Amino acid sequence: KAQASMTSNDASDAFCHVDILLGNLSSTVLSPKERNAVSLRLAATIAEQNGVPPKSIMSLGHHPGTVDLFEGSHLVSWATIGWFQASKAPGIKTMVASLVEDCGTPGIMVRVFDNPTVHSEIVKAVTSVLGVTLSSGNTHGAIVGQLRVLSTNVVRATAADGTATEPVLFPPWQTEDPVAAFWGWLFVFLTCCCPLMLLRGLWLCCARLCGHGKDDAPAEDSEEAEFFGH
Repeated sequence: KAQASMTSNDASDAFCHVDILLGNLSSTVLSPKERNAVSLRLAATIAEQNGVPPKSIMSLGHHPGTVDLFEGSHLVSWATIGWFQASKAPGIKTMVASLVEDCGTPGIMVRVFDNPTVHSEIVKAVTSVLGVTLSSGNTHGAIVGQLRVLSTNVVRATAADGTATEPVLFPPWQTEDPVAAFWGWLFVFLTCCCPLMLLRGLWLCCARLCGHGKDDAPAEDSEEAEFFGH
C-alpha cells in the first residue's frame, strides 16, 4: 500500500516525494554506470506512469530526469509508519527516492503507485537495464531473488529543500490507509457536529428564557388587576 501525507495547497508545496521500496535488489552491487542507467530508466518510468515529462522527476538534489538509490534501511524524515515497517522487514532492499515537480494531485499519485501494473513496469525498468531476462536465464549479482515492489510512499515536500518537514495525513476521502481514514472521518464528524450541538444548546436556552418571560406576564397582570380592584 502506498502511504501518503500532505500539507496545505500552498505554492511552496509544489514537490512531492515519491519513494519506491524494491525487494531483493542490492544497490551496493551496482557499478556507477549501472546505477546511473537504472536511475535514468526509473525516472523515465515514474514520469510515464504519471503522465508527466521526464524532467519533472528529480533526485533529492533536484537533478532532473534522475532518482536516488539508497539501501532499504536508509532513514528519511518524511517516512510514514507503513514505509518504516516495510523497510525493517528482513531481506535485501533498495529505496528509490525521487521528487515530482508540480505535484498538484497527490491523491491520484497514491493510487497510481498502488497499481500492480505500475509495479510490474518498475520491475521491468530495472531488469531491462541490467539485462535480466527469465526466458534466457540471464541474471545479475544485484538481484538476489524475485524483484518486487514492497512499498511506496507519496509525501508532500517543500520546494526549498525537498523535505516534508510538516507531514499531515491526506483527507480521509483520499488516503488509502484505513486507520488514517477512520480518524480523519471522525475528526470531520466531530468538527461538523460540535458547532451544531452548540447552536442547538443556545437555541434551547433562548427558547426557555422566552418561555419563562411569557409565563410570568399573565401572573403580573393578574396581581395588578387585583390591586386596582381593591
